[in-house]
Amino acid sequence: MIINTFSYLWSSTAIDAIAELADNGYETFEVPISSPHCWPDEISGSERSEIYARLNEYGAKIRSLNAGGYDINLASPGANMRHKSIEHIKSVIDLAVAWDVAEVVISPAQDVR
Repeated sequence: MIINTFSYLWSSTAIDAIAELADNGYETFEVPISSPHCWPDEISGSERSEIYARLNEYGAKIRSLNAGGYDINLASPGANMRHKSIEHIKSVIDLAVAWDVAEVVISPAQDVR
């Protein structure tokens, strides 16, 4: 069973949510990418390593990072919006690599019609 940490989005960081859930027997997680819960640009390289070590300590695995879709739009008519969206997704993929996460969920675009 995969547990999503969405219900902790505004109350704790992803790793603190995972710690609590792991204490209750859960092992596999999907983490939504949203500040302050989990935002790649706000997690330094050393923090990424510390969080990965904590995941291993808890016997927990993040199965997927959900890059979100409210603030990104890969199909935007605006070049700067497409660029920012690509950079965001790249940062999520980099975080996935650091944490040995197999999947990144993305939303390609919002319907603007």
